[in-house]
Amino acid sequence: MIDSSRAPFSRKKIEEFQWATRPGTLTPRCNPMSDMKKKDVATQKKAAKAVQDGNVPMLASALVEGADPNGRSTLGFPLLHAACEKNNPLLVSLLLESGADANVPSKYGESAMHLAAERNFHAVLIILLEHKADASVLTEDGDAALHKAARHGSREAAYVLLTRGADTNVKNSHTGRTALHEAANNNNAEIAGLLLDKGAHMQARDSEGFTPLMVAAQSGAREAVKLLLDRKADPNQSDHSGRTALIWAATKGDYIKIVELLLRARANPLFKDDTGNTALSRAKLMGHKKTAHLLECHTKSL
Repeated sequence: MIDSSRAPFSRKKIEEFQWATRPGTLTPRCNPMSDMKKKDVATQKKAAKAVQDGNVPMLASALVEGADPNGRSTLGFPLLHAACEKNNPLLVSLLLESGADANVPSKYGESAMHLAAERNFHAVLIILLEHKADASVLTEDGDAALHKAARHGSREAAYVLLTRGADTNVKNSHTGRTALHEAANNNNAEIAGLLLDKGAHMQARDSEGFTPLMVAAQSGAREAVKLLLDRKADPNQSDHSGRTALIWAATKGDYIKIVELLLRARANPLFKDDTGNTALSRAKLMGHKKTAHLLECHTKSL
């Protein structure tokens, strides 16, 4: 006990001190574990900030200090994805060299490779592939990286993927579509040609029985239709409903130029779908007057 007669404090102050310092109540002013956690958090924030700012030296410093290369960005995405968003090969390379997982998915199920393929960040894509990124990984929507490149017209990215072993005929796990379907649907004729050069199947069918030519005809993709016909795609193939590319072109719009291309390639205007409709009857039904007139004239000349 403290002798209150010799202390320069009142008895009340002494009692308060004795209560506060009773056994089991004191905690160290410095908690090593707590300080370590604070340091880890600060280091990780430093890494996230470096990636956000595109600051390579700052990221290198954070990684040397112990930041996790598989940590998260300020928006909650993997650091590798955030670096890819910046299209910064140095940031991406530094993270991968420090142990970042090249195939780590985002909260939406996409890998950094999907992002790079979609945005046509071909230099980043090369680095990812050199660090064992898997081109066959599918997103939650069923896409491989090649689907992304073909859909978005990322020509250089598609070339990188195809020349480094990506499966040309990989199918979307939900729709059954190949990259050639996606290129045709979005009228990316140059990528469609590249895919065909690398062995894409001209008559590949999706889950509804659509070939790339049917998909192109449906969407009014004239350049893609011309390319596929020039490469000898069969215009008289039918889908699960019995519809050909010509019937789909007549159904979906007044696609005069596409109908002309198909007729020149010997598409059969008399072919009937499962409901008994021809391209002409579908054009009339849908109110596509120019297409209907063209088909009537062609049919009369047969």
